[in-house]
Amino acid sequence: MTKILFTILVVVVVWWMFKTIQRRHQQMTGTPRESVSERAARSAREAVRATMEKRGNAPVVEDLEPCPKCGAYVPKGTECGCGKG
Repeated sequence: MTKILFTILVVVVVWWMFKTIQRRHQQMTGTPRESVSERAARSAREAVRATMEKRGNAPVVEDLEPCPKCGAYVPKGTECGCGKG
């Protein structure tokens, strides 16, 4: 039982030390930490911006309609190709 408690204690102490060192580093550099979702959102915005710049700042909008057979959304006037009959 003491081995398990000691192992848990060591893991908590190492985690706490890592967290403290990371906070100090952020304070020294002045860079806030981004969460995974913030990085993904920023990456998506950059991709959209790059695509729009490549196409002359004109966003491409295409109307979609649900496939009557499977419910997947496809561009208007095209076949889904789901194979459901």
